[in-house]
Amino acid sequence: MAAAGDSVAYAGTYDIRGDTVAHRMELSLLPGWVGGEQVRAVALDGDTLALSALPMAIGGRPRTFAFVWRRV
Repeated sequence: MAAAGDSVAYAGTYDIRGDTVAHRMELSLLPGWVGGEQVRAVALDGDTLALSALPMAIGGRPRTFAFVWRRV
């Protein structure tokens, strides 16, 4: 994990569930996530899509992640 620093990356399939998306972890920089599910809140506003996670402890500190994409 040292090479990845504070990065979080994952890949897998997903399901849309109302205003959330559930990702099934097939690959992850966090080995404990593989085989599990991560649920993210979804917000779509015009050309901006944001996914946000509930706070989680990483390295003994609470972290909240938000991923934001904007269509250009």
